[in-house]
Amino acid sequence: METALRPAGKRGLRAASHIPELELKNFGYTVGTAPLTGDVSGSLQDWGMLGNNRYGICGPAATEHGRMAKALLSVANGVPTFEPGFKVPSDTETEALYFAYGISQGEPGPQPDYGVDNATWNTWLFQQTQLAKLAGDDVQEFAFGEISTSTPNLQNFIHQSMLDFHGVLIGVYLPDTAESDFENRIPWHVTAQDQPDPRLGHDILLVRYDATGNLVISGYHVGEQFVTWGGLQWSDVNFDLDAITDIWVFVTAEDAARTGVNYQGLLATCKSLGGSVAPTPPPPVPPPSLLRVSMNEAAAIVANLKAANAPAPIRSQALALLEALQKLVG
Repeated sequence: METALRPAGKRGLRAASHIPELELKNFGYTVGTAPLTGDVSGSLQDWGMLGNNRYGICGPAATEHGRMAKALLSVANGVPTFEPGFKVPSDTETEALYFAYGISQGEPGPQPDYGVDNATWNTWLFQQTQLAKLAGDDVQEFAFGEISTSTPNLQNFIHQSMLDFHGVLIGVYLPDTAESDFENRIPWHVTAQDQPDPRLGHDILLVRYDATGNLVISGYHVGEQFVTWGGLQWSDVNFDLDAITDIWVFVTAEDAARTGVNYQGLLATCKSLGGSVAPTPPPPVPPPSLLRVSMNEAAAIVANLKAANAPAPIRSQALALLEALQKLVG
C-alpha cells in the first residue's frame, strides 16, 4: 500500500445547479439492484491533475477524467491503454477550456478562475465540443444527463449508473479535512464536528464502489472511490449521502443501446438548452482552517506593532483586520 504524502489540489465548484429536463428518468433509464461491488477504474492510479493544482478547475478536470474512464480499455504496470483515436487530455488543453468557459461567462480574463457550476459548464462544453470532440479527438459523440439527488435508493442508483456509463460525475461539498485526508490517504468522512463546507464545492468522478460493508481502510468502512486531484480517493459508506450536491453522467449511443435510454431524445434536449451564463461569484472564501492561520498571523502582527510603538492609525487598521477575520471564522 502506498504511504507517501501526495499533494491535494484546489476546490472550485460553484453552488449546485440542476437541469430537471435532463434527468435520466425522463428518458427511460431505470435500474435494478446493482452488484455489491463495481470498478471501472482499471486500477489506474495516475489520472493527471489537469491543472487542478493551480486553479479551481475541478469541474473540467472531472469531465476529462470521465472521458478517460469511458475510453479506458486496460491498465498494465500502471500504463493505460485507451480506445484508438482517444487523445489523453493535458493540463494545457484542460486549462484552455476552463479559461474559455470563464470568459464566455463574462469573467475577467485572460485566465479567469472562478470555478464552474455543472449545469452551465456541461451545457457550454456540449455546445462547444459535443463533449467528446476535443482537440482533434475523434471519439463518439456524448450527450449528458442528470441524476436527481432525491432519487429513491440513491446509492444503488449511482452505483448501477457508474457501471452503465463508466463513471459518474458528482458535485460535493467537502469537509475542511478533505485536503489533509487526501494527502495522507485517509478516506473522506463526515462527522458531527467536521461537516461539508458549502463555501467551496468540488467535482469528483466515481469509478469504484464496494457495498459489502466489509472493506475497511484506516479504520473507516469505505463505500466509494473517486478520481480527484489526479489520484484515487476512498470515502466512507455514508459520505456521498452527506456531501453530494448534484450528479451527472455522459451517455453515448452505445451506452443508450445497452441501458434503454432514449438517446435521440436526450441528445435533442441537450442541443435545445441554448446558452446560459452563470452569475460571476466573488472570489472563493478560504476554508476556516486557512482563515484561522490568517487570524493568528494578524494577531501576531498587531502584537508586534504594539511592541514596536507603531503609530496609532496603523495599529487601528491592523486591529480592524483581525476583528474582520474573527467574524469570518465565527
